[in-house]
Formats: sequence, C-alpha cells, structure tokens
Amino acid sequence: MNERAEAESFELAEYRGATEGGEVRWDYVYPHDLSIDPRVQRPRHETKLRKMVAEFDPVCLGQITVSERPNKTLVILDGQHRWLMVQAVDYADPLEAKIFTGLTLEQEARLFRLLNNTTKAGAMALFNVALSEGEPHALMVNDIVHRYGMEVTSNSFKAVGTALRIVRRREGPAALAWGIEVSQRTWGHHVNNIDGRVIDALASLRLRNGMHVGTDQTVKKLAGECASVSALIGKAKAFQTVNSGQIISSLCQVLINIYNKSVKKEENRLPDWK
Repeated sequence: MNERAEAESFELAEYRGATEGGEVRWDYVYPHDLSIDPRVQRPRHETKLRKMVAEFDPVCLGQITVSERPNKTLVILDGQHRWLMVQAVDYADPLEAKIFTGLTLEQEARLFRLLNNTTKAGAMALFNVALSEGEPHALMVNDIVHRYGMEVTSNSFKAVGTALRIVRRREGPAALAWGIEVSQRTWGHHVNNIDGRVIDALASLRLRNGMHVGTDQTVKKLAGECASVSALIGKAKAFQTVNSGQIISSLCQVLINIYNKSVKKEENRLPDWK
C-alpha cells in the first residue's frame, strides 16, 4: 500500500471510530438554534471572520456538521465561522446541516479534528463514507460522474470537493453535468482533462446564464481557442495577473471572452463576470 492509500485508509478508520454507534441525518437548522462547545471547537479567528463577512455570499455557505446531544442542544463541529458570519450579517435563513446523534464527547472531539484537518486523500475517503451513509449530495455526484463513464477516484474523477460544492446549489446537479460534458467533448475523457477549477467555472457560467450558454457553441469555441485544459488555465492565470481576483472568476471571464468572440448581436453576448 502506498503512502497516499495508507493515509486514506487510516483517516477512514478514524472517521468510523468517531461516528460508531451514532446516527446521521440531513436537515436544515436555524442559526439561532445552534451553539458552540469550546471543548470540541477551536477559538474564533477574528481576521478570518472579518474577511468572510466582507465577502459574504449565501450561495457559498455549503453544509455544516452538527452534533445533536440528548438534551437536544445542537453543537457545531464544523462550520463555526460560517455560523458566526451569518449572524454578523443578519442572515436568518436556515443552514444545510449534517446532523449526528448519539456521539460521545470524545467522538465529537475526534470528528471535529478530522473535519478540520482533512487532506485530499481524506476528502476522498469521507466521500466514500458519505456514499455508504446515503448522503444525498454524495449520491448525486456519484450518479453524475458514473453517467459520464468515470469513477470518483484519484485515477478517474478527483474533483470531489468542487463537485459537492456545485450540487449543493440550486440547479447545481445539472450545472455539474454540463461542465463535465463540455470538458469531455472539448478535450477528451482522460483524467487530466477533468480539472476541478474548469468544472467549477463552467458550472458557474451555466448557473449564471442558464440555457443562454449553448453546449455545442461552447465546445466548438473552446476547442478552437484552447488545445488543452492547461491552455485554458494558462489564459486565466494571465488574466488574473493583470486584473487580480480569484482564479475561478478569471476562468469565468476568459470563458465569457471566448464565447463572445465573433458574436455581433449584443443580446447574444454573455455579460462580463463581476
């Protein structure tokens, strides 16, 4: 067994030990019903929190992990700063949560450590556990990946975190499928052609513009402008160097520029990414 496989196997065993005897469900919880126990949580990071508040986007909240204790107290194990952030901006909508019941205090502490110190190998291992538990978003990702002839492994489809983040958004499963389809049709089915950053940008573009982004047009234009995935990422990095910002935003704008090339009618052009 190689070093990466050993790390994944160890972390999977750790996760099972941290959740053994407990039950899990997925639900929505209101921020005011949640709490923090310092015995199973780190101190708040004020600089991190200020940055999160300044860049708040409800689309990126994702899923928090919670332990429901016998007295019905809901203790956050993963997602403390997101919880603090939504309170700071007066966001009162319920948060999507993975809720464990029946855990001991020791198990809560172990689960907190695992969830807040996750390696790439660990992310894959936890995804497999989520499949075994029947977690809805993991099942969606697995189904979509299988639909395009791949497996969720490091040798086939390794953008697990990106895929889960996408499917949690409204219309996200369809956007993920579209991103994978465009990538495969443009550059082929090899694992190196399925880059999480590109899938993220393509899905974001589809979610923003809906059916206005034609599949055939996108594939044709991308293939004409970028001979490989790395060529597209190179263009995005060059754009980022000049304009600053995040790589995904830069990829989105580069994709828009490519799509709009030779489109004369303003109503047929995609708006700039802001």
